[in-house]
Amino acid sequence: MKLLTSENELYSAIPSELRAEELRGNMNRLLISDLKKYLFAAKKLYPEMVDSALGDIAKLDPSRRINPMYFTLLWQLTYGQRERNFGLVGSALGKLCMIPDDQKHFDGFRHENLQWDTLDNEIYAFLAGPDGPRSREGNLPEIQKLTPSELVAGEDWLTNSIEAMRVLDPQLAIEFDAFVAQIRLFKGHTARGITSPRCWGAILLRVPDPGLERDEPIMYFLDHVTHETSHILLHAIMATDPLIMNGFEGRFSAPIRWDPRPLYGIFHAMFVLSRISRMLHRYALAENRPALFDARDTAMKRFWHGYDTITKNANLTEAGVQVRESCANMVRGLV
Repeated sequence: MKLLTSENELYSAIPSELRAEELRGNMNRLLISDLKKYLFAAKKLYPEMVDSALGDIAKLDPSRRINPMYFTLLWQLTYGQRERNFGLVGSALGKLCMIPDDQKHFDGFRHENLQWDTLDNEIYAFLAGPDGPRSREGNLPEIQKLTPSELVAGEDWLTNSIEAMRVLDPQLAIEFDAFVAQIRLFKGHTARGITSPRCWGAILLRVPDPGLERDEPIMYFLDHVTHETSHILLHAIMATDPLIMNGFEGRFSAPIRWDPRPLYGIFHAMFVLSRISRMLHRYALAENRPALFDARDTAMKRFWHGYDTITKNANLTEAGVQVRESCANMVRGLV
């Protein structure tokens, strides 16, 4: 689909109000188109369920924030048909028809506890997969539901952080409002924030641990909400252009994770770190505390690590080069 936004604005790390709704609409139209394609492919096996599901998704409005569960169920339809796992296909079909009309769209941002429903289960399947994070001891991430008191504290920090974002970076806040339908909070270790095309529009986010994270909870949430919103944005940009042609060839030293990562992951890290650096820079100037400037400097150092790795090793499209250089120019302009 041809986008109306200029390429200079589309293929950029700089937050932009103009492209936000356009990219959301593009992702939602792709979702609806792909759902129809995989539903028609399943019609011989499940004719009545497919007809019901087609009627259900006809109610989706691509101009609005769509429940991320639809992206998860599309993933299950895709994977189930590819692997000939017809039980998974039938289960996804049934769940498509069970989403109530008042849950199809999220007109306001939602924050809630971990649910361990289909969406959470699919995200954890990704975490436990070969590309998911591991501790230095090789352990899998653990994510747990918050107690009621932990949830209240986490939601309060999150709400205050998003309000701070609206003051510090209104354009980023507009992107957040366009892309992020829900954030689910959890406690655990090894994973802090989680986004995936399997649940586009949703974020799983760990509440801060005791120590600096708990001492600076607004900084913590500004960092990680910016981080995960930027992943969601980059997935939408990559739906218009792949940006990197050798993203899964080889593994390299990563700027955020301790384990070597494919270039695709390092490109994502470079992109989000440029925007984290901008956010933490603005927060540090507003609050003027050494810990905040230290956090900004760490983000910038990590950014240049990722930028150098991408510059030396990645085969980028013309749009990919535009994105890379927009990241660098934004970080250069901070100090």
